[in-house]
Amino acid sequence: MEEQELEEDKIDRKPKRRLYLLVLLVIPIAIFLAVMVKLSDRYGQFDSYEVVSHFDISKSSTLNYTEFNGGLVSYSQDGASYLDAEGVAVWNEAYDMQSPKVRMAGQRLLIYDTKGTTMKVLSPEKEEGEIQTNLPIVRADVAADGTVAAMMQEADTGYLNVYKANGTQIAQGQVHLSKSGYPMDLAISEDGKRLAVSMASVKKGVLSATINIYDFSEAGEGKRDNLVATFQYGDSLCPEIEFFSDGSLVAYSNHKIHLIDASSEPKEEETIRVKQEIKSVMTGEQTLGFITDNEDSTARYLHVYSQSGKEKYKKKLDIGYTQCRFLTDEEILITNKENLRVYNKLGGVRFSYDFTDGITAFLPTEGRQEYLLIYEDQCERIKIQ
Repeated sequence: MEEQELEEDKIDRKPKRRLYLLVLLVIPIAIFLAVMVKLSDRYGQFDSYEVVSHFDISKSSTLNYTEFNGGLVSYSQDGASYLDAEGVAVWNEAYDMQSPKVRMAGQRLLIYDTKGTTMKVLSPEKEEGEIQTNLPIVRADVAADGTVAAMMQEADTGYLNVYKANGTQIAQGQVHLSKSGYPMDLAISEDGKRLAVSMASVKKGVLSATINIYDFSEAGEGKRDNLVATFQYGDSLCPEIEFFSDGSLVAYSNHKIHLIDASSEPKEEETIRVKQEIKSVMTGEQTLGFITDNEDSTARYLHVYSQSGKEKYKKKLDIGYTQCRFLTDEEILITNKENLRVYNKLGGVRFSYDFTDGITAFLPTEGRQEYLLIYEDQCERIKIQ
């Protein structure tokens, strides 16, 4: 009787053992396939696409486009509209601007009138506020909470104002051009706590750049005018500055890129020296890129670096370009409206396509392998394949 029970026990254990072995075999295969799908999605090469959906848009040569919260914002001198990912109108905002420019941070969109006096702060749901200035706007930027920094100018005096989204002024300052130099650019950090200003001056016939960093948090309390750091760069100009998502700063000049950390007492962390002249620059959340000619100017190269100054890759471009920008922090777009290349974080060509009819814009979405393809009168949501 006991022998029979032992035999039955052995028989019962065999299916359990097989199931256990099967599970051990299936799990690694499933993990492997999931990893391969993810790698293919991130690093695969695609040269065709299918149209997932499409919708009509207003046909106008004066319209500009930008992605926003997975949807599409179109803007012109007369107003702006926002369509969600399905092409459904969410809001329309009327205004009168001669030269509208757009800046974005998180869930906030800023539209401001260069040389005008109007700024609009918008969210994916509605207008957050309108700001009217007394003087013409030279530059403006927005933080993720809707805080706006604006640079204005009158005669030989520059004015730096900081506003809440509803138009309430929360900080102001002046720059006397004859003493401090001419303001070239400004940037506000994503959290709205730091403001950076780049200025140009000529002393004894030599151009120089000055970058001031102001801090409106505890780090700037007790500092005169909340000024926490000043950087001087001789024989150089820094016409473009940007904050990374962590509050560190990048300043671009013709042959150098200065990286300034986000500490309470900011200091220069790294300088990238570039032999050839920098033609174009772009800044991502944690990455920067720039384009140069080679020594004999027969080709152009895309260079991509981390925010700490480490080179990620250098890539020879096979097309001319009219636009270069980060689509995401892992993807860079190079296009001339007819030829298009999207590079991944390793420098591989993620998507390559040559269009018979020129396109107006190519924008990212929140969908996997999906983008918005903008023509004059139509928007297509596409999936690359």
